[in-house]
Amino acid sequence: MKKLTLAALLFSAFSTVQAAPNIWTEGSGQGFNIYSIEDAKGQTLRLSCNTGAGDNFDHSAEFQTRNKVYENTGKKFPLSFIIDGAALSPSTNTDTRNGANDWSKFTQGIAKAKKIDVFINNKKVTSFTPAKSSMKIAKDITSTCQAMFYNN
Repeated sequence: MKKLTLAALLFSAFSTVQAAPNIWTEGSGQGFNIYSIEDAKGQTLRLSCNTGAGDNFDHSAEFQTRNKVYENTGKKFPLSFIIDGAALSPSTNTDTRNGANDWSKFTQGIAKAKKIDVFINNKKVTSFTPAKSSMKIAKDITSTCQAMFYNN
């Protein structure tokens, strides 16, 4: 519940920023670095990386449409991605070895992706083609968003 409350707070604080399509942006708040990329329809992929929020909070990836926010949880996994042709999904728990490995593969793929296809419940909803000019921001994801398992 803490994670969802914090995510809602971060979302409301961060959602006022409007970005050009396919440009990575970075912001921060409440101990999180937040990386986001938006498509031409205003749909946003957002990674929240715990850089100082405390051990009770994990990293997360979410996708926001005009009407709804989707995030994988311990029981539901609506989000999946094809990143440069490879199927990669963010873990919901990065403080276990398997979760950390999945999260690391996901963030490494996102950080250098030329194309990110987003699926909700196995249905493709959009694609991002990150601009080369914003890739420096995306490359920071791998170091900033290192799985919690590796920080212990």
